[in-house]
Amino acid sequence: MNIENYSPVEFVDCLEDKKHTMLLYDNNEYKIAVQNRFVINGLQKGEHCVCFTTGDPKQFENELSESSVDLEPFFKQGLVHIHRIEDVVEKELDSSLQEALKQITVDVKPYFRCVGRFIGNISDEKGLKLKLKLKMLSNLFLTL
Repeated sequence: MNIENYSPVEFVDCLEDKKHTMLLYDNNEYKIAVQNRFVINGLQKGEHCVCFTTGDPKQFENELSESSVDLEPFFKQGLVHIHRIEDVVEKELDSSLQEALKQITVDVKPYFRCVGRFIGNISDEKGLKLKLKLKMLSNLFLTL
């Protein structure tokens, strides 16, 4: 898989430091590659990277290890934070999202990058509505 000319990867490589950015991927085949590039670019700049999932954190760690970069030094420096969170679809969104954001960022210092999924299934109407609300809430939380 050649990802170098895939526009989301090019975008991730050109991100300015210390900016709030949300990247949605349009091709599941490249999801892990784009996610890893985003995380690794931050780690190489000394930024903390917060990874969260509604699934198994070990799977997230395995996905990160698919990159060609040795991540062990970053784990030892405490720059990689992987958390399992509850799917917010099953709870009241406002309070559960705010609690999850506080929980996953408690041990990190600015500037940090976040990557992951709060909503397990976004293919139905409820999931799509929650995704939009999540975007609004994350903007509010990250600008406070």
